[in-house]
Amino acid sequence: MSVARTPTKNSSKSISPSHYGSDSAIYTLGSHEHNIDVNIKKRSKRRLNNPPSTSDLTLAELMLRLDEMNKLQDAKFASLESSMNALSKQNDEIKDTVIHLSAKYDDVLNNLKNFNKTMAFLKTALKL
Repeated sequence: MSVARTPTKNSSKSISPSHYGSDSAIYTLGSHEHNIDVNIKKRSKRRLNNPPSTSDLTLAELMLRLDEMNKLQDAKFASLESSMNALSKQNDEIKDTVIHLSAKYDDVLNNLKNFNKTMAFLKTALKL
């Protein structure tokens, strides 16, 4: 026994969804039988009040502005370069100081070991 049902004659005129998701017009109708007004207007772009002139700046003015910008960038670059050189020199001096202090520390450790050996020898010599 079959449980499938055949569609009725009125179902062919039903609303069929053709838009999904977040579309504002979720359903569109194939016919206007349901008395729904479809009011779609084409909107054109707004027109400019004053069309732009051919060019506000001449090529010479543009070249002058670019030259000024290059000069400013060169000045900033020179300042950064001098700062970097100063930092590099300072880092080299710090590195030399750390190497010197490390060598002095090693010397102090060796002197301390020799001193401890001498003290141990003197203690054993005094006990005799």
